[in-house]
Amino acid sequence: MLLKGKFTLGLRLQTGLKENEMIDEATFWEQLFVFIVAFSIIALIMERALYQIFDTKIWALLENGIDKQMGNDFLDLKPIISITIAILITFNFKLDMIAFILKKDPENFSMVLTALFLSGGTTGIYKFLKNLRKLRQATLETKIAVKKKG
Repeated sequence: MLLKGKFTLGLRLQTGLKENEMIDEATFWEQLFVFIVAFSIIALIMERALYQIFDTKIWALLENGIDKQMGNDFLDLKPIISITIAILITFNFKLDMIAFILKKDPENFSMVLTALFLSGGTTGIYKFLKNLRKLRQATLETKIAVKKKG
């Protein structure tokens, strides 16, 4: 399967292809892997940067003040701030994982979805890898059980 060129990967990582040149499917999957790694690094950077803000005494005072005025847990600003920063990043760098996977041009809707995914941070990546490990373990246990029966 051949794909048209012009892959910027949202991070300005370019293949060097011109608009009408074609790349093979293997190159596409290689670039997708690079894209996912870069996406994970951005999520980690964003999470660590926001931690520096959210872990300060000033932030704790701000949260306590909001909780006293509005009631406990009425308004949690952390996800709103995280989503806003993720949207700024995705639109600034044209980071659109959905459009890349579907081999389309970046669109506002899919960039917002990408931003929401990005704002989930490394927790989402950790949960994905944890589930993958559980699946691998279950597969190994099944293979062992089949070998013992056979």
